[in-house]
Amino acid sequence: MLFNITALTQHEIDLIYSKANLKPKERQFFDLRNEGLTYEEIAEELDMSVYGLKKFAKKVYTKCIRTLVIFH
Repeated sequence: MLFNITALTQHEIDLIYSKANLKPKERQFFDLRNEGLTYEEIAEELDMSVYGLKKFAKKVYTKCIRTLVIFH
């Protein structure tokens, strides 16, 4: 799944914040990825393995994409 968080407009980010119902850790991942951190850096920050983070990221990306499709 290709989803480039750093390419989102501010309107799209605001939409995700308000409508995607991200849990706190999902929101933290979204924010860190939006800042341009790598999976390795984020995994360390969230105390997760890189493999676990990639699985987690798919869940977050799915929520984000679903929100953008429905509300954009």
